[in-house]
Amino acid sequence: MRLRNRIENCVIDGFLWSGIEISSGYYNFITQNFIRNNRVGITIDKTSTSAYINNNEIRTNALGILIQDQSYANFVNNNMIEANISNFLEENENKGSGILLQNTSNNFIQNNYFEQHFTNIALNNTNNNEISSNFMAIGDLMPDNSKNQLVIKFQGEIKNNRIIGNQTMGTNPQINNTKMIVPQGDFSSNYIDFGKEKNNAVKSEFLQKGLNTNSLPQIPAF
Repeated sequence: MRLRNRIENCVIDGFLWSGIEISSGYYNFITQNFIRNNRVGITIDKTSTSAYINNNEIRTNALGILIQDQSYANFVNNNMIEANISNFLEENENKGSGILLQNTSNNFIQNNYFEQHFTNIALNNTNNNEISSNFMAIGDLMPDNSKNQLVIKFQGEIKNNRIIGNQTMGTNPQINNTKMIVPQGDFSSNYIDFGKEKNNAVKSEFLQKGLNTNSLPQIPAF
């Protein structure tokens, strides 16, 4: 897909790689589709911009949505993104993610529903994105409860991302519904706000891991 395409009211099922790929394209609209059983549900790459992905059901792919390769100003809104943990993708650290942003910037992930992923949103070498007002249902995906879902995973160089106003809910009271992976590194330009109670839980977990408080994402104090 390149310029001013619309894909609406389709079933996109069983493609060897991406169900839909936007490559070096702009002003493309993907709306009200059922995208399932592909390696990657939707790929936006090679400096694509102004893709509008909304009101789709994206399910049972190995990776739900991939935005990469200096793509920017793409909008992912009001989608159901669920159970993208199939075995179609070779083993890598981002298999089983709802959305992966890598080597990209200035994208907007808003008002989506996430459920049943190993990682709901993964950030890898990505800057200036806004992830806001999403709902994430968090549970255990393995019978022995050994694979608690991650809300967010940071990888590589991550700067100036805003993760605000997202709601998370565990499937039982024992679930850690703010679990994130933030490795060693300087992430202090990023901003995270889950609200008072969850912010305190996130801060406490970071401190228990012995992370340098000066390098942690900014989390507002209450």
